[in-house]
Amino acid sequence: MLGDAAQAAGAAVSAIADQGNWLDALGIRERAATLATIAPERREEIMTALDRLTDEDEMGELFKVLAIFAPGGPSPKASPDPFARRAQALIVRA
Repeated sequence: MLGDAAQAAGAAVSAIADQGNWLDALGIRERAATLATIAPERREEIMTALDRLTDEDEMGELFKVLAIFAPGGPSPKASPDPFARRAQALIVRA
C-alpha cells in the first residue's frame, strides 16, 4: 500500500480519514463562513460547495485522505474526532 511504501522510505504517515472530517479539521467551515461574509451574493454557491465537499452523503465520506510527511515534523490533522463534523454542522448554516 501507499502508506507502507512511504513508511519504508522513511516518511511518517497519518491514519486514513474521510475527506469531510479532514477538511473540517483543517477549518473549511470557518473559511466558508468568512468567504460568505466577504461575498454575500455568493453565499448559496459557497454553502453548496461546502456541502458537496464535506457532507457524508456527498464527497465527505466517499473520498479518503492519507497524509505523508517528514518524520519528526508537524503532523497534519489527519484523524479528527469522527463526531466533530456532525457537532459542528450548523456553524456555517446558522
